[in-house]
Amino acid sequence: MSTPKTSFAADDGQEVLDLGAIFAIIWRGRWVIAACVLIGLIVGIWRGYIVATPLYGAEVQLVLDPRDEKWWISKVWSAASPPRMR
Repeated sequence: MSTPKTSFAADDGQEVLDLGAIFAIIWRGRWVIAACVLIGLIVGIWRGYIVATPLYGAEVQLVLDPRDEKWWISKVWSAASPPRMR
């Protein structure tokens, strides 16, 4: 099986790429390309989520004061209201 010629010389001496031939080569090998992508994806997911141990960790603890339920309303209201005239 011979591969199609992907470039040829134009009349002015410059080399011209035949995009149709390049696309035909890629299209013929689409299953090989798809298999390589799928294998890479599976290995990446396996490595990232199953094998690798995390290097960093974090914990958060949120403490709410139940005595002051509407503290944010007084802060927002005082910031939004215009100053009072005496």
